[in-house]
Amino acid sequence: MEQNEKEFFTLLDGHSRRQYDCFLAEMFLDDGKECYFLCFRPVGVRIDDPNRYACRHIKIDVAEMCSICSARELTADFNETLHRELMSLTASDEQ
Repeated sequence: MEQNEKEFFTLLDGHSRRQYDCFLAEMFLDDGKECYFLCFRPVGVRIDDPNRYACRHIKIDVAEMCSICSARELTADFNETLHRELMSLTASDEQ
């Protein structure tokens, strides 16, 4: 993993844990090296929980990832995407 990827992973994992009680489980670059695929899962799900496989997949362009790393903060658009997706993940986990 290169430095930008490490910083982005750390930023995103910390944000998702603090704000949504989720963690960034996976992050990988597509074959064309144009975007990253991210997989988030809820924190603290037990093995016998019916939602133990719950996750949300989000895609982000490499350029936006680099912009986030440079600014060391999430862009408004990406923050909105995270909010929409991860709120629905934790909401489905609570049912």
